[in-house]
Amino acid sequence: MEHSEDKASRLTGEQARLPVVLMGRFRPWTYRISHAELEIRRTDGGDAVDRVMFYGVLAVKLKSTYSPLILRRADERRRQEMLDFLGIEDPRGRIIPVLVSSGPDDGFVACASFVLRQHL
Repeated sequence: MEHSEDKASRLTGEQARLPVVLMGRFRPWTYRISHAELEIRRTDGGDAVDRVMFYGVLAVKLKSTYSPLILRRADERRRQEMLDFLGIEDPRGRIIPVLVSSGPDDGFVACASFVLRQHL
């Protein structure tokens, strides 16, 4: 069952390959621990992607704002650091280790999936 807001255009899977650079000002908006969901939302308007939804979130380390928002896949060393931090193994590679930044310092989201959304 899709949420009503899912009627907005979505970029997932092959369309949402990392790295992604999203212009504008973004900030963490909602983190639902009970649903393991994180939303990072654009706060300055515009026509481009206005939010990123992460699902199956296991861990986060984020700043209060990003301008631009840069998402990229962690290299193997950083991926292993995240798994060590979580205290788990991921032999099948199901956890997506996403680095989140707007400059040289990286935050991260360890998740099962993510979606880029644009309101139409």
